[in-house]
Amino acid sequence: MKRPVGLATLVCIAASATGALAREAPAPSTLTPSAPAVTMAPKPVIVQPVWLRRPTAGDVARVHPRGARRDGISGRVVIRCRVNSEGRLERCEIASETPPGLGFAEAAIKLSARFIMSTATKEGVPVTGALVNIPLLFRPPGSR
Repeated sequence: MKRPVGLATLVCIAASATGALAREAPAPSTLTPSAPAVTMAPKPVIVQPVWLRRPTAGDVARVHPRGARRDGISGRVVIRCRVNSEGRLERCEIASETPPGLGFAEAAIKLSARFIMSTATKEGVPVTGALVNIPLLFRPPGSR
């Protein structure tokens, strides 16, 4: 199967569980010392997302930082997002950006709106709030 050729290339590697977030346990109540401490379970991390829609090469080209594109600089960003009940990404954060400060992080956040994944379900009900880590690679035209 041929890949479409565009001004930029986006590589979406399967999300990884390496960035799983754990929530801190709240402090035990001081009013009821006999009450047990309550801990929050970490949100599940989706490790093999099924994408219904991903950004196209044209989408990537439109958000690729102009200065980096002009200077032939590639960038890699990992975004960590929550998945809502419709499979859309929400509350995305930058987990890493290389090289920093050239606009790749902002470009990745813009691209997050282009992703839609098949939602996970539990007993037939869509699961919300699961985390997904998405590595994005930005390459200037003509690079491999």
